[in-house]
Amino acid sequence: MTRNDDRIRLLLDQTDISKLVVDVGRCVDTKNFESLSRIYAADAVLRTPDGTAKGVDAIIETARRNHEVFEQTQHLVAGTSIELRGDVAIVFANVVAIFVSVAAVPEENRMIGTRYEYDAARTTDGWRFTSMSITPVWTR
Repeated sequence: MTRNDDRIRLLLDQTDISKLVVDVGRCVDTKNFESLSRIYAADAVLRTPDGTAKGVDAIIETARRNHEVFEQTQHLVAGTSIELRGDVAIVFANVVAIFVSVAAVPEENRMIGTRYEYDAARTTDGWRFTSMSITPVWTR
């Protein structure tokens, strides 16, 4: 491969992984939880302050449980950083999540600033997240 071929592959990998980060938010914001199965590996692990979910089905159920109770959610992603190491990657992203209550009572709405950290791997189906950790930074 030429140097340009390597750079193109790097850019394509970064784009594919960045899309996965954004797609996590899109899936939960649209309540299309089943589509998370195209983002996470079958044996992926999710770590949140509420506990650990092992396997994509458990991750989907956790996302459903944590988001269905809200009328609307919005996940804003910024500051994504991707460290590629061959066929694996470490990914960091800052996420602000807004949760609007079903009753639309402003006092029940909340915003959370978090850090997402992912491990990703290139699979035969493309890049997939093998683990995700959510660390709260602030809440309002």
